[in-house]
Amino acid sequence: MKGSAATLAVIVGAAFWVAGVATAQTGNPPGDAIEHVGPLSPGGQPVKSPPAQKPVLTPAQKAAIFSSVTLDKSKIKPPDVLHVTVGAPVPPTIELYPLPEGVLAEAPAARPYKYTMVANEVVLIDPATMRVIDIIKP
Repeated sequence: MKGSAATLAVIVGAAFWVAGVATAQTGNPPGDAIEHVGPLSPGGQPVKSPPAQKPVLTPAQKAAIFSSVTLDKSKIKPPDVLHVTVGAPVPPTIELYPLPEGVLAEAPAARPYKYTMVANEVVLIDPATMRVIDIIKP
């Protein structure tokens, strides 16, 4: 019986050692459910999503947006001073305006975005991230 107890102690000790190594390598004890939604790389790591891309607007769609927005800019209060570049964040205090419905029929890729005017340019902004998506010049 002494031999069996010693063997059992070695087996249990080895199991705890394996569990300790697994926890040290993954940060999770063996048997823990790890929830991952999405594809994994060949090494088993989650694959990161590519960054959101700006809408693909044709020159005709950009011209339609520009002319539609600038027809009645009396409602637009341009920011006092704002330097914009595509991809740059804008302050949350900037007032954003919805694009006119008529132009969204021509440029549906621009539907999720809002705009503001800066120095006679229409600046498309993603309201979810408050980043400049595109700058439409005259």
